[in-house]
Amino acid sequence: MILTSQLPIWPVITAKAASLRGLIFCAACGLPLHPMRLPEGRRAYRGVCGCRLGPVDADTVERLVADAAEREVPAVFGGVPAGQRAVIVRRSVAAIRLGGTVDDLSIVWRT
Repeated sequence: MILTSQLPIWPVITAKAASLRGLIFCAACGLPLHPMRLPEGRRAYRGVCGCRLGPVDADTVERLVADAAEREVPAVFGGVPAGQRAVIVRRSVAAIRLGGTVDDLSIVWRT
């Protein structure tokens, strides 16, 4: 098991740059995935549980979730600027469960 103190420390990720913070969880164990910045500067999400072999690209996951939210509630997204999509996603999604790959993604919608 990987302890939090064993994970590399990178610059702080702001809430704006981590739109899924608090919504994204490991599908295997249920622990939250946390935003981080990789050494090359890319944003990612990673859990301390050790179920995933490595971090998952934040831009990819956020795009997949935003696209799914747009399909789920298309009327809400009409005419919304790209910068506001994250706000609508946060209001539409209750939880995101991420498995071993970015393709193993399940979304729990708010009712």
